[in-house]
Amino acid sequence: QSTVTELVNRAAQAGLVSRRTSPDDGRVVYVQLTEKGDRRFAQAFRALADERHALHEVVTTLDA
Repeated sequence: QSTVTELVNRAAQAGLVSRRTSPDDGRVVYVQLTEKGDRRFAQAFRALADERHALHEVVTTLDA
């Protein structure tokens, strides 16, 4: 299995995402955050605010 597939499998087992097969192409699977996944994502996003800000500062100085 690919790394992405394994990550999606683990997230699905934890109840963080759901999968839906495309009605047009059986090879395509749509992945969507569940309510639990959305809450966890929002929590992580808030918790990493300082890191996002620091990264933004570094990246914006690369053009200077």
